[in-house]
Amino acid sequence: MECTFVSVSPQSDFPIQNLPFGVYSVKEEPARVGVAIGDYVLDLPALSELGLFAHIDGLENSHEVFSKGYLNDFMALGRPVWRAVRRQLQEFLSDDSHPVRRQADKALVCVELSK
Repeated sequence: MECTFVSVSPQSDFPIQNLPFGVYSVKEEPARVGVAIGDYVLDLPALSELGLFAHIDGLENSHEVFSKGYLNDFMALGRPVWRAVRRQLQEFLSDDSHPVRRQADKALVCVELSK
């Protein structure tokens, strides 16, 4: 079982093995794309700014795609891109020496996830 630096309850619907893409918003900020992990959301535009997705073919404009208040543009990129993003997120979450981890606080948002 993989571990992550984000505290995830064993009863959580969103462990590192299940990282669902979705759209979220907080306070007065615009809606954008994120991924649920435990009781948190990873902000994909913030991770994009940190370069997490820089080497994924087909996702050259990741910040623009993830800054939208809908998933359509991301979904249009297709399954290979979705899988590559999810793999990159799982690596980021489980690798203590990942270079982006030092700046991860910019991307981790505590929100109440509704089911």
